[in-house]
Amino acid sequence: MRRRRPPKKIHKFYYLFIFPITIIIILYAADMITPLFKSALLKSSESVAIPIGKHTTRALEAGFIFTAGAKAYLEPVQETARLEEQVMRETTYSYHIKVGKRAVGRLSLTLQEIDGENAIYFISCHAFPGEAAPATAKLTISGSAPPRVIRTIEYPGGIIDNRQSRWKEIKIGPLPCSLPRSLTFIESQDCSLALGMIDVFQDLGNGVIKELYHQSPAARVRTVKNETRYEIPLPGLPGTESRAWGVIALKPLVDWKNNTPVDRLRVADLNRFHKFWIDGVYYLTPESYVPSDPRGFWRCPAHHVGEAFLRTPGELTRALAISSMYAAIRTQNPSGYWPTTPKSNWLAEDYGFGPGFYDTRFNTDGAIFLLRAYQAFGEPQALNAAERYAAFLCSFARLHARKTPRSGYLVPDYMDARGRAETHTSLNHLVTEMNFLYELFLATGKEEYKAVAENIRLAVKDTRDGWIKPDGNLWYARLLDGRFGLQDYPTLTLNDLRLAQRWIQEIEGEPDPDFQILINTKTRYNRSHGLPL
Repeated sequence: MRRRRPPKKIHKFYYLFIFPITIIIILYAADMITPLFKSALLKSSESVAIPIGKHTTRALEAGFIFTAGAKAYLEPVQETARLEEQVMRETTYSYHIKVGKRAVGRLSLTLQEIDGENAIYFISCHAFPGEAAPATAKLTISGSAPPRVIRTIEYPGGIIDNRQSRWKEIKIGPLPCSLPRSLTFIESQDCSLALGMIDVFQDLGNGVIKELYHQSPAARVRTVKNETRYEIPLPGLPGTESRAWGVIALKPLVDWKNNTPVDRLRVADLNRFHKFWIDGVYYLTPESYVPSDPRGFWRCPAHHVGEAFLRTPGELTRALAISSMYAAIRTQNPSGYWPTTPKSNWLAEDYGFGPGFYDTRFNTDGAIFLLRAYQAFGEPQALNAAERYAAFLCSFARLHARKTPRSGYLVPDYMDARGRAETHTSLNHLVTEMNFLYELFLATGKEEYKAVAENIRLAVKDTRDGWIKPDGNLWYARLLDGRFGLQDYPTLTLNDLRLAQRWIQEIEGEPDPDFQILINTKTRYNRSHGLPL
């Protein structure tokens, strides 16, 4: 009887190489592998396709195809793991744009899923200094009828002014055709689109970017078989960043028969008056800022647009308010506030400030937005960020406020990057800080917020008569030498005082008589001079 051969031993090569590769292939096919490993398995190519449907609970038959310029290809950097927020899911894809072995730029796509049906996209093409890195993004939507009528914002006389702008309907001609070089709204039976302007920016430093409008291309729309395709060229000029954003929705983004959202969208003007981006809304730089340019933009921490959208019905305003909420949360610094990145010549001349200063009004407006966003969307991070700022504000007030006779807090308007805060105190800043702390107290019941608000209120009461000018108007600020001066706004401070009375009455059951005197004084002055009330 022959002896049976013993079974062959499995070579260790199987365990070291074949077995791990088999597991990776299985996990990849099952979509269970982590994004980092998935990215490692991706290969460089002239173009990449990214479906939008995989990021929504109710799939959209849509996606992006990105193509590098001539002789260039895209090399994946990484696929960021999804950020699962309370009311938003976010995924970012990043690629090097390479020619041969040389990186000439970077391309990224961030998708934010809102409510499982709407998607916001942000596309950035950054060309390195001295290198051209053009690319093209193609948004394809299957089964969607091509647009026939679009809406956009126009500026009479070419003057970019959100008070004079108006909506314009444009009939689309035979396809393919170019779209306007502006924020464009498109409605079809299958979906609704808001296509932001394709911007080209030059970095001027200190967080200021300059719009190069003459370099901004127009998007084009065409049909390919049963698809509607929107082609978004990204110029990739040396040392510039090309940006494009938009919103894709299954439901109509805007109720064009409702004047409230229609007017607020026009005034918000996320086209040429403001710039919307993943980290917030950018404002035109004042002439007093450094650097400054007639077409320069800086990111303002106040989030006035986001707060207005909280009060505006519609799919678009809800999506942009949610995106702005997370932008505010993510850009808050470790100390709890949001610096103004440019330098202010005014603050530099009067107080020796440099860039990166703390502005109490813009910051407090941003914190009010976060508090109200929490109340609207239930995102705990928004409340946490609002309270982090409140803790900073209370500490700032205790440390830097000048005391009135009854120990009221005259909180300075600004602090520089080094922590110096010897500046004037304006009435609108002061009252808004009090209003925020009262509103936060009502939302949380925490007495420490009410206590500091009471100290600020006491300062206004102690200095009441000093704010009133001989002509019946109000002074803007109490200066460092104790005098009152500077020109007040027509209605801003008045509205702040009226809101203060609302919170005071809600907390105490009756209005404050000193605040009412200031309100009555300003109201009489405005009425007698034909100013808004």
